[in-house]
Amino acid sequence: MTFPAIKTAIIGYGFSATTFHIPFINTLPEFEFTAVSTRNREAVNRDWPNVQHYESAQDLLNHSDAELVIITAPNDVHFELAKQALENGKHVIIEKPFVTNIADGEALIALAAEKDRILSVYHNRRWDGDFLTI
Repeated sequence: MTFPAIKTAIIGYGFSATTFHIPFINTLPEFEFTAVSTRNREAVNRDWPNVQHYESAQDLLNHSDAELVIITAPNDVHFELAKQALENGKHVIIEKPFVTNIADGEALIALAAEKDRILSVYHNRRWDGDFLTI
């Protein structure tokens, strides 16, 4: 049985998005890179002409058909963007650090449970040898 690819959007188009997330999305057939929010429209149009571009994260969250949103924006906006994504029924992966205070983290975890959405932190270092050894 095959399932349709998970429509995946990225907020931010910097080093993390272009080096870690987008290559992963495009390597696995289970994911489809469908939307990105960045002010760097030229780079997106050059690199991914078939991906929907949004000028703001709010427009992406409110109007894209993405099922999964990966947040690579600055740390101080992780909470608000993840909250809005969850409220819009999207699964969320947040680049580390997850949030800037414990209360925000607990609120997002509760909201994800309430909305029955997956909420996760991207922590690529957990697969490094020293982390695996510990």
